Amino acid sequence: MLTAEGQWHTPTFDSCRPYRRGDVGLVPAPAALILARPQGGRDTPVGMNPSSWTSEDFRHFADQVLCYEVGELWRSFAALGQLTQQDESWNARVESMALHARNLIEFLYHPPTKGRVAASDCGVTLGGKSDFDRLYGQVSAQVSHITVSRLNLTEPKKRYEPADVESLLRRMAAFVQACPAAKRGPELEKLLARIVGEFDRLRGKRPDVP
Repeated sequence: MLTAEGQWHTPTFDSCRPYRRGDVGLVPAPAALILARPQGGRDTPVGMNPSSWTSEDFRHFADQVLCYEVGELWRSFAALGQLTQQDESWNARVESMALHARNLIEFLYHPPTKGRVAASDCGVTLGGKSDFDRLYGQVSAQVSHITVSRLNLTEPKKRYEPADVESLLRRMAAFVQACPAAKRGPELEKLLARIVGEFDRLRGKRPDVP
């Protein structure tokens, strides 16, 4: 949302009804997480070809575009923990989660095209593309409504496992760590560290720090 001062700010999440996977609740209840889209509009736009970008251009891209994609995926994911399918905003949240998940998978694993930036433009090539093949097919079918694949998407296939979203966000964190330090967006790095830390806390890998 835009604040009265004209700054972009996404709200905190006061509580989430956790999804369950086995005995472990995997949807974060991140009361302390504030997803802010950094300010810093620039007088000089970046070029259409990332091969001509400076390290500053890459940092700006990470903190403006990737931060937004990660933040909106996280926000929709957490919000769904508070909703049921009868809530008016259910579909909007599911479709938002699907859209941003697809955008991030394409960024990580699809080759760059004109006007689109890929992880390889940042000098990063990650393995494990097949880890997200099923999720990519699922979200693509849900985003592209007027298709046969959407019609054939049965109710069990519409369900999202929290582990899918967790895996994708952790893969984005791996991208940041593999990215040359000069090209890393500090806000993106900070946001992903907090999200991964929350997942780790929920899995009992680190103590809960107030």
